[in-house]
Amino acid sequence: MTNAMMTTNTTAEPTMSSREIAEVTGKNHKNVIADVRRMLSELDIDSAEISAQYKDSTGRTLPCFNLNRELTDCLLTGYSAKMRMAVIKRRYELEKQVAGPQLPDFTNPVEAARAWADGQEKLQLETAQRQIAEDRRDSLQRTVGQHQHSIARFARTFKDLNSQRTKADLLDLGYFYRKGGTYRVYRTLYEFFAEKINEEHGKIEIFPTAAGKALIADLRADGKLTKLKRYQ
Repeated sequence: MTNAMMTTNTTAEPTMSSREIAEVTGKNHKNVIADVRRMLSELDIDSAEISAQYKDSTGRTLPCFNLNRELTDCLLTGYSAKMRMAVIKRRYELEKQVAGPQLPDFTNPVEAARAWADGQEKLQLETAQRQIAEDRRDSLQRTVGQHQHSIARFARTFKDLNSQRTKADLLDLGYFYRKGGTYRVYRTLYEFFAEKINEEHGKIEIFPTAAGKALIADLRADGKLTKLKRYQ
């Protein structure tokens, strides 16, 4: 498995993913996801702040969480001593692997200039990536706004699906979260689902993009979405 401990710069706090925790504890990743959600709900922390995604062996994009040391320790309080020790040992290993590189010698004009140029290049790349992501999200939202394909409406195109349960199924699978009783989309999954405010009711509604429709179709084929009783 790819290391789940990550840093964005030499001073950033490392994080441990829910996948890594599931691997070392032997728990099902879906159950770890549920544990994290319960913990965040009790702590009144927006789960979107630590949400992430990964690709499984079939190429599907699925949700996960990246927990800092504080949240990881909090999560472990509900686990057995054996599980806690397994995670702690793995975290120590990963922290050593992501130790930051040495700072350049700023007394050396050549190294100082190279470090400045590298920093500027990285900043420009990050800015461009953010702009691309924002433009892509705006484009997806405009497209969804034109077609108005709700989750339930699209689910009804499959005669065997229980369209009244599809949104709840996607919540259980980790694609959505709930805030104040409203279904919301993780920022990392805007490629698949877009949020749009219903001007008449003032409520947030979720619409699948083309990629989201393909995802729903895949989940149906894998038997992960609730079917009508006569097709069960």
